[in-house]
Amino acid sequence: MANRGVALLETAGSRNNSGVMNNERVLIIEDEENERTGLAELISAWGYRTETAKDGMEGMDKVTHWSPAIIVTDLKMPRMSGMDLLERLAERIAKDIDDEGVRAG
Repeated sequence: MANRGVALLETAGSRNNSGVMNNERVLIIEDEENERTGLAELISAWGYRTETAKDGMEGMDKVTHWSPAIIVTDLKMPRMSGMDLLERLAERIAKDIDDEGVRAG
């Protein structure tokens, strides 16, 4: 991760009403294996359940099937960058909000 940047996305529901973090799922997306496993071990030691992905494509699949509360992603990766992943997730969230508005209205 050195000199490449990391993004953190906290999804809705990862904080309780008092603002304290819950014991939630954390997805770590990082193409460097040592950094990926090191982050997973560290975050697991803090009491979170962790899952890992080696690139944005695998990360997107795990977001869909594992529903993490928090996503930690590298920004420069093969196949799909962290920025591309964040853009796709933002589009998906916006679509979900639009769909909810249609159903509620």
